[in-house]
Amino acid sequence: MHWSLILDIILVLLLAATIGFSFALNRRLRTLRDSRSELGQMIASFNESTQRAQGSIQELRSAADRTAQELDARIKRAQVLRDELEFFMERGDRLANELESGISEGRKVASGMPRQPAGEKEKEAPARKGPSEELLNALKSAR
Repeated sequence: MHWSLILDIILVLLLAATIGFSFALNRRLRTLRDSRSELGQMIASFNESTQRAQGSIQELRSAADRTAQELDARIKRAQVLRDELEFFMERGDRLANELESGISEGRKVASGMPRQPAGEKEKEAPARKGPSEELLNALKSAR
């Protein structure tokens, strides 16, 4: 009987150790399950944040498109105004030159000098032909 008692004691000790490990394992599994639910909540929160970010990106893209269209329209309008201003400046220069030549002719007549014929005036100031002159002619024909 002596051997059976020793075997029973060893068996009891091994069962006690197994029960202790089972409790420890149970606690760790419970922690893992709790962490799993927290991980699920974090994943859901991350998914929601990602969807909001995608929506914000779409809003930013549409705002950028609207701004680009607005800017393009303003640039086109500014180009038209620049062309008109260039036309008016060249026309003003031409009128100032005509006025200056008229004043000069008037002074010559007043001082007794002979007037130049009309054909010679045109020969003195040859017309400039360039891209701006072509643009002016196109604007004139458009009006």
